[in-house]
Amino acid sequence: MELLKHITLIIHITFGTMALLTGPVAMLNQNGNNLHRISGKIFFYAMTVVFFTAIYLSVAGNIPFLFLIAIFSYYSIVVGYRALHLKKLGNGQKPRLFDWAITIFTTLFHFALLVWGIVVLFFQSNNFGIVALIFGALGGLGNYREYRHYTVGYKEKNRWLFVHITGMIAGYIASATAFLVNVVTFQPSFVLWLAPTVVIVPYMIYVSRKFRKKFNKGIAAKELVTIKID
Repeated sequence: MELLKHITLIIHITFGTMALLTGPVAMLNQNGNNLHRISGKIFFYAMTVVFFTAIYLSVAGNIPFLFLIAIFSYYSIVVGYRALHLKKLGNGQKPRLFDWAITIFTTLFHFALLVWGIVVLFFQSNNFGIVALIFGALGGLGNYREYRHYTVGYKEKNRWLFVHITGMIAGYIASATAFLVNVVTFQPSFVLWLAPTVVIVPYMIYVSRKFRKKFNKGIAAKELVTIKID
């Protein structure tokens, strides 16, 4: 058992490092060129490995925060990745059963996370509850948006692009958070948990606004990004 945990940990760290390095490459090359697609795919598949290894390590080692981060980060990434396949929601396209299953499961998870955060913060006086509440609230908000997209469709023509940007960057934030809390010692600890969000979210907002301004000027998405997923 210990040998399996050790091997899994090595795999987890290796692919986690790969994800941390390739994520910024994809984020900084926003026009969907070959470099963006290649680095984005490496990031996605590396995070897939990180997700499964993290789930095993969190259960085997009784590490709640690792379980939390694993589900939250991979949920965001899958939603961002699936947005590339769901560009025509509300225009005849319907989400697959796979998409609904992810939304239902993660909605239950985020609700449980909110409840746990309340218990930890108010009944156990542990500041870690703040992190759980923030992650649960953000995740729940994301679930509500998915429900609206799946049932009503996109109200913006290029909404899929913003879902992709938000999901992938949010997933990177979660993975960067996991890295920080594992290698850096700082008190109060919740500062480390929230630092990547505080640093990277403004960049995410900047990128989204940049594209929205260009769309408002009548520039088509195909003129700004290479829309290709294979």
